[in-house]
Amino acid sequence: MVPSCWWTSATIPAAACTADSPVVLESLLRLGARDAVVTLRDAPAVEAARRAGIGAELTLDLGASIDQRFYSPVRVTGVVKSMDDGVYPVCGPVHGGWGREINREAFHQASVGPRVVLRLPNNVDVICQTTAQTGKDRDFFKSAGVVFEDKHLIVVKSNQAHRASFDPITAGNIELGTPGTSTPDYASLPFQHLRRPLWPIDMDFEWDPPSSSAARVSS
Repeated sequence: MVPSCWWTSATIPAAACTADSPVVLESLLRLGARDAVVTLRDAPAVEAARRAGIGAELTLDLGASIDQRFYSPVRVTGVVKSMDDGVYPVCGPVHGGWGREINREAFHQASVGPRVVLRLPNNVDVICQTTAQTGKDRDFFKSAGVVFEDKHLIVVKSNQAHRASFDPITAGNIELGTPGTSTPDYASLPFQHLRRPLWPIDMDFEWDPPSSSAARVSS
């Protein structure tokens, strides 16, 4: 099968967000989706899975371990599929330093901290790690044991950097509208100290720019 890439920019690490949103995961499970993989920052879940060990079945809350203003934890039951130290080689092209031609000198090591993969029903995998670096490249997923040919959906937390890596192997990109601190939907954010009206928070208003005289500087 050829997977599709779903991406959300509402809690991306590049915007200094917590990357712990389980919103997409909750929707996938509620709608009975199959053959998907999502990423999630959840240190408590990683610790619980490491204590249980590979092959153990766990029932636990996933997500919202840091920020609960926009979403809540999701209760799941799954099996600990794998665990590792989260160190993996980045061979590009995302953050690999090369474009059309492969540049092996640009390969480097990345670390997302201790990491586990939980297998949920319907072949839904959740890659949990302890840092906000949730991975936006194929190398992150492959190093966690994900086989892309086994997935219909690959969900990444990114706003554009993932495309260099995933466009060549996916059927297409779909942007998801999800809540979070770096959402492009500014009207959904709970601002408290704004001078109103302010576009695009306020859409129905008239604005006249202040008059000004252009200063001429003689040479």
